[in-house]
Amino acid sequence: MRTSIATTIKTALTIAVTAVSLTMHAQSQADSTRRRISHLPKRPIIQLPRKLIENHLHNTQSDMSRPNFGEFSFTPFAAPSYSPEWKVMFTAGGLISFTSQTHNKKLNSSTIHFSGGYSTNGSAYTLLRHYVYWPNDRLRTMGEFQWNSMPDDYFGVGYDKGDNTERGDSTRYTNHNWQLTQKTTMRISDVAFAGLTVDLSQTNALKQNGHMKNDEHVVGEGSRIFNSGIGIVGEYDTRDFPQNAYLGSYLSGSLTWYTSLIGSDNTYFMLNIDARHYISIGRPRRTLAMQMRLCSTFGNGGAPWTTMPKLGGENGLRGYIQGRFRDTDMMTATIEYRHMFERDTPNRRGSTESRWGYVAWISGGSIAGRFGAFRQWLPSIGGGVRFEVTKRMNARVDAGAGKDEWGLYATFSECF
Repeated sequence: MRTSIATTIKTALTIAVTAVSLTMHAQSQADSTRRRISHLPKRPIIQLPRKLIENHLHNTQSDMSRPNFGEFSFTPFAAPSYSPEWKVMFTAGGLISFTSQTHNKKLNSSTIHFSGGYSTNGSAYTLLRHYVYWPNDRLRTMGEFQWNSMPDDYFGVGYDKGDNTERGDSTRYTNHNWQLTQKTTMRISDVAFAGLTVDLSQTNALKQNGHMKNDEHVVGEGSRIFNSGIGIVGEYDTRDFPQNAYLGSYLSGSLTWYTSLIGSDNTYFMLNIDARHYISIGRPRRTLAMQMRLCSTFGNGGAPWTTMPKLGGENGLRGYIQGRFRDTDMMTATIEYRHMFERDTPNRRGSTESRWGYVAWISGGSIAGRFGAFRQWLPSIGGGVRFEVTKRMNARVDAGAGKDEWGLYATFSECF
């Protein structure tokens, strides 16, 4: 019932945003057409050509705003990887890229990434992620679905619990979880977007250890938790290519309300801020990328233990077990150098751009029990290999090291 309600809300919101976008576009095109026709002489002898011109302009502009999908490509992917959570995992999947407007060469390519894996410790997962840029980049839809079944570890809440609790039988449990997120944004200016976001997730903690059975958060909030939230999002975006930028800036802020009104077991707010800046060094494909992220939960004691902000993972503080360090507030900062090689001689297409490259980064992250109280910081350092599977879309293998931990990650697209 909860999932049905949340799905209905998500569908209604997507339809509403699309309707508003189409209405604004239609009004804009109608105004443009009227302005063009108003400059024509108003003599009876040209009334018929004038009508034909008006119809031609309307039909041409309407065709340019309609989706015209094409330029499809598919790249399969299979590789082993290692992480503190999964151990050795074999992952297989693929990347589908396409465009929603074949005649618009300035429009970013849309992508659908799917993968699945099974590891030596019995973990399994499936992932489906999409980024779609609609005609003229007036609308963007981004979403992800992930399902996991895995032996996991719970160290507790706060820096001291994560740092001082030894990993082993006292932290282990079985984690079955899934999450569905969807974001739809509409262009409101040349560099700004606004829209809505929906987040649904459920965690079921099985085979709990003695440490968990006595933990105040697990006892108070339960071991089977469903969360559903709806929020607003605003973005400033000057990146040349959002999924693998060489230059530009990006600033995103979202506020999501999780509430029992749409089926959530808990009521709270989550604030996310994501700031990025990209500098091209010397030539294209040599980039200095910087990111700062802040996540804060508040209201009714904040998020439950299952969805608290966490450090670690392939897109976070690489090298740490995701969830070892968790609390109501989190901050991370990363500086990463990205380098794609040049060929000594042109290839068959006449290009000197190599499909291979590398990255190196240094990061830091912290958690806190209240906003701004970041005291203990954890370091992360590492590097990785890149292979361009399609234009500006890379497969990556990263090795990251943290405080007494390390991880090896294989996936598509850049970390940020």
